[in-house]
Amino acid sequence: MELLKVTKAIQEENDPLQIWVQFLKYENKELLERYAMAEPAIKKAINVLDYLNKDVDTKELYEIREKALKDEISIINGAKAEGKAEMLIKLLTKKFTELPLHYDEKIMKLPEETIEVIATDIFDLNDIREVEKYFK
Repeated sequence: MELLKVTKAIQEENDPLQIWVQFLKYENKELLERYAMAEPAIKKAINVLDYLNKDVDTKELYEIREKALKDEISIINGAKAEGKAEMLIKLLTKKFTELPLHYDEKIMKLPEETIEVIATDIFDLNDIREVEKYFK
């Protein structure tokens, strides 16, 4: 069906098909922006087209920036996990006076979720050897 015929057949402005027809025709920028506000899929389509229409250098800079932001987030999350592990080692040392040497290494390698579980359970631990169950 031709877009012109679809436009004539559909008179309701909030109709999803009408919105997509207007997007494809791209006759009225203000109307399209209004549709983008009301319809997340249209907004996403506009963003993707804008991205694809950028020149190669701009697109490359955008991708480099996106990667740098993801790397920064990854570094921050890694530092947070390391800090939690170090704090858990301090808490266990305070509670049990001394930790076996290999515990430090094992705790540093644990997933963040496990570290949080041990930290939550620390008041229920009566012996340092009970921590070993979390190493498995």
